[in-house]
Amino acid sequence: MNVLNRRQALQRALLNGKNKQDAYHPFPWYESMRKDAPVSFDEENQVWSVFLYDDVKKVIGDKEVFSSYMPQQSSSIGNSIINMDPPRHTQIRSVVNKAFTPRVMKQWEPRIQEITDELIQKFQGRSEFDLVHDFSYPLPVIVITELLGVPSEHMDQFKAWSDLLVSTPKDKSEEAEKAFLEERNKCEEELAAFFAGIIEEKRNKPAQDIISILVKAEETGEKLSGEELIPFCTLLLVAGNETTTNLISNAMYSILETPEYIR
Repeated sequence: MNVLNRRQALQRALLNGKNKQDAYHPFPWYESMRKDAPVSFDEENQVWSVFLYDDVKKVIGDKEVFSSYMPQQSSSIGNSIINMDPPRHTQIRSVVNKAFTPRVMKQWEPRIQEITDELIQKFQGRSEFDLVHDFSYPLPVIVITELLGVPSEHMDQFKAWSDLLVSTPKDKSEEAEKAFLEERNKCEEELAAFFAGIIEEKRNKPAQDIISILVKAEETGEKLSGEELIPFCTLLLVAGNETTTNLISNAMYSILETPEYIR
């Protein structure tokens, strides 16, 4: 049984629901769902959503009954670790964890701080600046690009690929859906080919970046294949990009909207 609590599905449900006029304040809708429909099937997206803590915990923890595998997912992200069950999920996670140990992340801290300072320096002294354009948009893609070991000249293309992979059709028409799928499929093909080239370079000349660590990592004598590395790299690009931009931007928005909490 596949049970998902997908952000985009919930967003669409919220926008189509009784709180459509106040999508930026979804909490009353979530409260009503917890009370009136704690387990709900979304016909449009063909997914189940669960809203109560105990139910979510059971879905996540009971691997004998619930599965992360979604057979309809054929995208690069869909083929990544988030769409796997044990034991393969456990094996890949064990390898991937080698690239994200506290020691490895600590080594990156000075460089991330340096990138942050450089971006802030660019708008120091200005009376106005665009937080998203000047800071929260470029920061995560620069960091992820360097973490993965991707040459900096590819940063803009990286960002374009990432944004497209998390986008949705411009409307619900069949034409818009078809155009969107064609564009996303092309994006995934280009990104897969790009990562395949980078991975091959790292196999021949490893460095201290995340892809090099993953290429060299072994768990019980088994290396990650290119077919497994590419989806993970794509996942890392997307998951760490948009989410960080939104976190920084929304955090600042919340602070400015509630000045009484500023100390």
